[in-house]
Amino acid sequence: MTRAAYQKEWKRRPAVAARLKTKRASAEYKQARLEEHLRRAYGITIAERDALLARQGGGCAICKKPVVFGRGFSDAGHVDHCHETGKVRGILCARCNSALGKLGDSVESIRKEVLAYLEGEAA
Repeated sequence: MTRAAYQKEWKRRPAVAARLKTKRASAEYKQARLEEHLRRAYGITIAERDALLARQGGGCAICKKPVVFGRGFSDAGHVDHCHETGKVRGILCARCNSALGKLGDSVESIRKEVLAYLEGEAA
């Protein structure tokens, strides 16, 4: 039996599964996982993320709607970053983050195509 197969079987044991479930539900575990995610994905800490949100006045960098971390998707904060450079740009609400993603983060697309469409100049 390979090591990976053994570990998979071991984690399925009722006593082990119960301990793992309890551990994963703990606040400390969730905090550590969040810290790891922010460090790996964006190169920032929870404190840096919170400081960035505070510099933005506690709201989305685009629409200024209040942003809360750790709640439902509708008012959740998202760390916005440049996909080319990886540089963190700000904290966005779910709606603005989704809109930017759908527009492809393209400044030219937003300037020309979207504004022209909204102003009624689109063909």
